[in-house]
Amino acid sequence: AQAAHSLRAARRSCLRAPPREHMVLDIVLFLILAALFAWRLWVAFPRPGATAARKRSDRALVLVVLGGGVNTAEMMADLRSLGSHLDDLDFVYLLGENDRGSLAQAEDFEWGRRNPSPPLAIKAPPGRTPGQGLMGGILSTLSGAWLCLRVILALRPDLVLCNGPGICEPVVFATYVLRVLGVKRVLIQYSECLSSVENLTDTGAALYDFVDRFIVQWPEVIRLYREADYGGRLYTEKEVAPVRVGEPLPEPADLPCLPLPPPGAGPPTVLVNVGTAQFDELMLAIDRAEFLEVLHDMGVKRLRVQRGRSFRPLMLERHGEFEQVDVEVVDFAKCTAAELSQAAIVITHAGVGAVAECLQAGARTVAVLPNGQLDRQRPDVELACALHRQGLVVCCQASKLVSVLREEDFVSLRRYPTRPSTTFTRCVSELLYGGGGGGGGGG
Repeated sequence: AQAAHSLRAARRSCLRAPPREHMVLDIVLFLILAALFAWRLWVAFPRPGATAARKRSDRALVLVVLGGGVNTAEMMADLRSLGSHLDDLDFVYLLGENDRGSLAQAEDFEWGRRNPSPPLAIKAPPGRTPGQGLMGGILSTLSGAWLCLRVILALRPDLVLCNGPGICEPVVFATYVLRVLGVKRVLIQYSECLSSVENLTDTGAALYDFVDRFIVQWPEVIRLYREADYGGRLYTEKEVAPVRVGEPLPEPADLPCLPLPPPGAGPPTVLVNVGTAQFDELMLAIDRAEFLEVLHDMGVKRLRVQRGRSFRPLMLERHGEFEQVDVEVVDFAKCTAAELSQAAIVITHAGVGAVAECLQAGARTVAVLPNGQLDRQRPDVELACALHRQGLVVCCQASKLVSVLREEDFVSLRRYPTRPSTTFTRCVSELLYGGGGGGGGGG
């Protein structure tokens, strides 16, 4: 009976509310842990002047995120601009699944550095894609976060370089796990792509406050994000500096005109490139006798049409010798930089990659947009219109192509600067080795 009474008393004591002093102790412990986490999070956030505090004689490990397409091309151009700094850096590349193009460019870059071994490349699931909804973006980010965390924990790089694709978000998340836990302060540098003219990309907007250096290529973005570093090719930092304090945007850049094709470049040629997409509106605009008449009046002797998945321009094929214009129609073909630069005019869809390729080659470019109402916030529309204002390309809708060819002065088109900005190299040097100069970080 006494044992049963003791058991019932023990049960009643377990069901009683904990003593008040125990509750106070739990609350205090929770507040201490929350304050500790908040402090670690605050310490992990970007700080002005944060560096890896390395000696210049020490080699640094850099994780390079390659997003494919124009993002990879821009990142490779930035890496080549590092010049003598390349001798002190070891690169590991993180790219999306099935991204063979980026892997090939990384291999070419490493061979150019006279590195006999193949590049160390790690495949990761794709991150959030443009236009993806909130929940879909969260799930895509989390799906790649675990792999990225394992990569970051294994490598513990000194610096992460990224420039636009959604795969950057799980990489930055994984980097912050190390920073919050105090394992290592891995520094992050983010570069916005050329198509971000007036607004940041979704990835850029998400990461702006979390990276140590944030580079943009257009002064229009500086008006909204004044702590970013300007890394464009059209202006100097001195010319963009007034925009940071609310002054108007600078006038179009004073650039030299494109040179005329050399005498030995062959007959005057017009190239029409659609890429791998379907652009029936452009095919409809050129599949007319009026289009060939305009080319003949301009002195063009050869027309080469790469139609992609668009319908076949049957009229052009039937009138291949019309008015002494030799017409060739192909489904898929890649133009070399020499072909682009030597062409009298290159008519291309206004995709960011295609336009950027023409800019780099120094081609006289007509960037063709779809007919109808255009979304001014679309990256391709933003970029084409901005380059048109700068006098670097001619931009028009497909229905107005013939009239633009008849009226536009293509001789006055300007040459896009070939020399990259020094901002990328300066920011990398400051992050790894310290030193003065320049712009802010991301917030």
